[in-house]
Amino acid sequence: MQNYWERILKSRLNRRRVLAASGATALAATIAAACGGDDSDSSGRSSSLLTVPQDTSDKAVPGGVFPTSDDVDLATADPHRAPGLIPLEKLLSAYDFLVKYGKGTEGRNGPITGDAAESWEFSPDGLTLTFKMRPNHRFDQRPPTSGRAMTAADVKYSWERFLGISVFGGDVRPTADSPIASLNAPDDKTVVIKLNFPYLSSLDLFAHERYLSIMPVEAEDKFDPRSETRGAGPFYMDKWEPSVRILWKKNPNWYEKGLPYLDAVEEYTIPTAAATLAQFEAGALWEGAGYRPEDILRVKRDHPEMVLSQLFPTLGGGRAFTTSRQPGSIMLDVRMRQALSMLIDRDLYLEALEGTEMFTSQGLPVDAKWNSHIPSPNPEWLDPKKNELGQGSKYFQYNVAEAKKLIAAAGYDGTPLNYHQGDQTHDPKVMDVLVEMWSQGIKVQPEVLAYNTTWREVCQRSAGLGYNGICYNTGSGLNAEQHISRWYAPGGEYKVRLGEADPALQALAQKIRTEINRQRQVELIKDFQREAAMSMPLIMAVGAVTSFQLHWPWLENFGVWTTGERLPQWRAYYWYNKSKHPKAS
Repeated sequence: MQNYWERILKSRLNRRRVLAASGATALAATIAAACGGDDSDSSGRSSSLLTVPQDTSDKAVPGGVFPTSDDVDLATADPHRAPGLIPLEKLLSAYDFLVKYGKGTEGRNGPITGDAAESWEFSPDGLTLTFKMRPNHRFDQRPPTSGRAMTAADVKYSWERFLGISVFGGDVRPTADSPIASLNAPDDKTVVIKLNFPYLSSLDLFAHERYLSIMPVEAEDKFDPRSETRGAGPFYMDKWEPSVRILWKKNPNWYEKGLPYLDAVEEYTIPTAAATLAQFEAGALWEGAGYRPEDILRVKRDHPEMVLSQLFPTLGGGRAFTTSRQPGSIMLDVRMRQALSMLIDRDLYLEALEGTEMFTSQGLPVDAKWNSHIPSPNPEWLDPKKNELGQGSKYFQYNVAEAKKLIAAAGYDGTPLNYHQGDQTHDPKVMDVLVEMWSQGIKVQPEVLAYNTTWREVCQRSAGLGYNGICYNTGSGLNAEQHISRWYAPGGEYKVRLGEADPALQALAQKIRTEINRQRQVELIKDFQREAAMSMPLIMAVGAVTSFQLHWPWLENFGVWTTGERLPQWRAYYWYNKSKHPKAS
């Protein structure tokens, strides 16, 4: 890989050869066969390959066990103790929230609707949010909850427990900077939230998967929540065989009558991608897993009956590249950060990492957008590629000559600069591609760190003081406002990772957070993007791309709702169409 990239850079990053290096065109010879030649309609969409999944609930037949997989086992059955968002997501079909996002499409959430709460209202001054609990909403029928009705006391208990032990508590923990001042339960049917200021994203905080999973008060000492679930969600964990499988059975008392359709979901732990892919192709798993972008068309060719559908990026984003804040660091000079951004060929990066050209060359629709300082799927996003950031747009354009001028003006002396990624969840191809792109202007020393220990200490807890160059960092938001607030506003969860605050961005972030006129907030978010493009406090993850997923046709309703939040919840709406399954008994 290294030698290849050296040759590529001498050839001015020839696109097709870069893609070959990343593996994105390694199967070029099979792609044409997979697509059967030119089989696209006049719109450019491939008519024979791509399916837009339809809601077939009106034909749904109850029953069936859905086999799926994950490459890591459950870390804990306790949602408040989940060490990160990915481990938490595995539990979301067992527990519910006060409210939830409705059925959305194209990666965007649907309107907020009731979950454990049936209704809510804001006070005229916007400082009090009152929820009314759903009547007769029942917990797990097994002891010790024994199917009892959820009350506001369970919400109060869960709130205090969540704040005390969850890694996600920092966003909502009551402080002068937090939107939330308090949560109380004046009676069994009522939950009252007091706010420090009117906050447009208030309901989102109680719908988003990151926050308040509602657990029964019995979790205190009547069962072990680390190994058992006793929630009120559409499924419950019937059996957990560590490193082997989890069996989720339907909750017969879920408030959406007649749902879930499936009797159970059997989730196997298969640590290797190759083994997972083999099981999927054999039909032992019903939804696609284990494949890379470059595998998708080959798998579809070999199994034409599989359903290929589009997968949309979500609002959250989730990645950024932060720079050193060590005293005297060259990265404190804004020109170095601007130059690092200009050394990234964003279109080439997205082709190499996501295989965009591989799909578009076969008539499949791919929407690839560059991020500004908010993720591009957000409706407030300004497009750097179209110069919507004003003067700052140029710092998102690939321009090695101008980047080198900025580096020279900053006084860079050739000292090697570290680039750190974690050894888990971080795609090694990101390091391969970015290090070579940045090496056009600076000396980069890549180093992979232990994700749960060294990487977190160096890249997240050190406030930029633990490294001399660049860190791959994580950090998402439930919408554009919260993304900005978490990174830049006073008390923001990720703000420490940027070291000393940029006063202008901090003030603007606080205005965005506290603005109650939605249209004015949108304009402020646009102003923020233009300001951040100039000061480049960090380099956002390069962009967001629509991609593709596969599943077997007998798993109905899979992929119909493509909202990004609480994905396991959608399993309640999947159903098994035995008539499409050739191996059905």
